[in-house]
Amino acid sequence: MPKSRIEEAAAAKQASIDKGETVIVGVNKYRLDEEDHLDTLDIDNHAVRASQVARLERVRAGRDVLGTIAGLPVVGAAIGSNPLFQGMRGVVSKRRVSDTALPPTEAARAATGRAGVIAFTGAYHGRTMMTLGLTGKVAPYSAGMGLMPGGIFRAQYPCAIHGVSVDESIASIERIFKNDAEPRDIAAIIIEPVQGEGGFNVAPKEFMARLRALCDEHGILLIADEVQTGAGRTGTFFAMEQMGVVADLTTFAKSVGGGFPIAGVCGKAEIMDAIAPGGLGGTYAGNPLSCAAALAVVDIFEEEQLLDRCKAVAEKLTAGLKSIQARHKEIGEVRGLGAMIAIELFEEGDHARPAAALTSQIVAKARDKGLILLSCGTYYNVLRVLVPLTVEDDLLERGLSIINECFDELT
Repeated sequence: MPKSRIEEAAAAKQASIDKGETVIVGVNKYRLDEEDHLDTLDIDNHAVRASQVARLERVRAGRDVLGTIAGLPVVGAAIGSNPLFQGMRGVVSKRRVSDTALPPTEAARAATGRAGVIAFTGAYHGRTMMTLGLTGKVAPYSAGMGLMPGGIFRAQYPCAIHGVSVDESIASIERIFKNDAEPRDIAAIIIEPVQGEGGFNVAPKEFMARLRALCDEHGILLIADEVQTGAGRTGTFFAMEQMGVVADLTTFAKSVGGGFPIAGVCGKAEIMDAIAPGGLGGTYAGNPLSCAAALAVVDIFEEEQLLDRCKAVAEKLTAGLKSIQARHKEIGEVRGLGAMIAIELFEEGDHARPAAALTSQIVAKARDKGLILLSCGTYYNVLRVLVPLTVEDDLLERGLSIINECFDELT
């Protein structure tokens, strides 16, 4: 009797464990097959951990009793001091990152009385049915699951290297208005200022200005998904600070918690209040431990000037990757914002031929050499680098050296 897909997945997972391939993402150095590996994917900081422990001890001792109700505005009080959020309120801490895009879309529907949402090609917004619908990539996220919920429309994300100009992207939204849904039926447009899974494509400031104007013209709310770009990844605490416009609703998660599960949304009061009391929440909303951990992260950002450190890391990464690009025509572009940087690979440098196989080979070889990389992009031909902002210079140089070796050996 053939195995079910669940049985096959379980067997594959066990085989990976048996080979010693199981890894823990979230620290910048760990053990794999009894060897040290560098992780380019997440944040680790001993000072953050120490500050978190101190806050968690106060929670346990009852001196910082946050609770579900009191915990809701805690992270907002810290993040809300950002000029980006002046006049805004209503932060909801939730259990899963996959839930993060749900509260702003729900709030937008309630505030506008409309149901439609426009998302972009290459987008990633989560793994619930609604957020999978917003996500602009089928495999692996919704493959085999059938059609996602309706009322979601897809516009083109601007990406010059793939021939999508700012004009083309705006035109794709206008085509939705002509062919699929009237503007008065669209509650919100949701966008990542820098796409994560989509390949670290950066939205041009000109595009964001035109998108903001289009939303204002039609009474559509603008949602900025900053789950991956938030917490200083791009050189400012939120990427939208560099875009010249303000979103109506902003999501955040992941690095804000420094390893603890937390996610939330901040938006204009009149929008957040459009939902009746109790309409936004969840079993683990306002979790006091996660709120305490997030506040510790905010403290460390200020104490260690991590935004300045981000800019230094970005300069080193960009210079190092462009040096490798100069000697390897397969690297079509080095791009990003701040320390959120990626390189896109093409066969023989032809932008019409994404080099997915080479990308996979480099990921595997880098792992063998002790460096953890992650691929992304619509065509699986992008290598993304998200080193901890606290990475030491010698580890950064070591990682770049390994990437260089991989290209020298494979191209």
